[in-house]
Amino acid sequence: MIYLVFAIIFSSLIFITFKLFDAFNIDNLQAIVTNYVIAGILCILSAGSSWNIIRIIQAPWFGMAIVLGILFIVVFYIFAESSQRSGVALTAVVSKMTVIIPILVGVIFYGEQINVLKIAGILCALLAFSLVLRKEGEKSKLRFALIWLPLILFIGAGFNDTLMKHCEKLYGLKGDEIFLFLSVVFLSTLFIGGTSISWKYVKYRKKIKVKNIYGGIALGLLNVGSTYFMFKSFALFESIVFFPVFNVGVVTISALTGLIAFKERLSLINWIGVIASIASILLIAFGQ
Repeated sequence: MIYLVFAIIFSSLIFITFKLFDAFNIDNLQAIVTNYVIAGILCILSAGSSWNIIRIIQAPWFGMAIVLGILFIVVFYIFAESSQRSGVALTAVVSKMTVIIPILVGVIFYGEQINVLKIAGILCALLAFSLVLRKEGEKSKLRFALIWLPLILFIGAGFNDTLMKHCEKLYGLKGDEIFLFLSVVFLSTLFIGGTSISWKYVKYRKKIKVKNIYGGIALGLLNVGSTYFMFKSFALFESIVFFPVFNVGVVTISALTGLIAFKERLSLINWIGVIASIASILLIAFGQ
């Protein structure tokens, strides 16, 4: 249970850190790339003598780790933008309703059974998605200008969760192999992000600032902690237990933090959306 609690705490702190980036005018891309430098180094050091490039390339999960790495940096960047533009609470709600994606993948591709509670949970999640994006004073209209951010986040984070659990289940990642796997994931994101920064530097002469590096270091420590404790929890809990509890925990902590620490004003209909998102997760959990 302690692994699950730490996973929730570290994941919630990532949302909060992105919001602080906006307050201190920290460049998202530079911080995110630095974060993956720190994450990659920590995973290599944690793997110790078992880290071997030949062994890693020959591992059955090598290709999947690279795919996850590409998805990681894209989704992480969207996390940052959405946290800053739409707020910590709404971003957390949207990203954690992605519990419906592993369910749909299981039903469509693995022949898992669907029932009334699961269907109700999925419909409730879609309702929540609509409600949390409504503008105060314009209850009949969605924020169409920003809807692409949460929508991409919803899809991307959902596939991230699905692929991570699939990898743990398919390849039986345990012990040092978790760090070997994560090192490839983080180094892949580092390569993609480093290329993007180099391109921006050449085209726009955008300089690397020390505060962006510091922000990235903090983010890297939280990212490794979050991902590691998620994998440790995967080995102890089934998906039907882990994802609902984890997602409800992150949504609750992030929503309260947004309200108390950042004075994020959510309308009544937004709060109904938050409650609906929690209800959707619980309905899916009870539907297993």
